[in-house]
Formats: sequence, structure tokens, C-alpha cells
Amino acid sequence: MIWEPITFEKLSLEISKGEKEMSSENFFK
Repeated sequence: MIWEPITFEKLSLEISKGEKEMSSENFFK
């Protein structure tokens, strides 16, 4: 379907964004 790659991209972006936030949180702690 057309929406699948879009949601997958958004999901990947959200995951990578969350990982960056988590690593920065761990870095400051």
C-alpha cells in the first residue's frame, strides 16, 4: 500500500529521534 513506506519512514524517524534523546539523557546523567 501507499501509506506503508511513509509510516515506516516516520516510525524510523521517531525511533532514531527517541534513541538520540535517550542517549543524550544518559550522557547528561
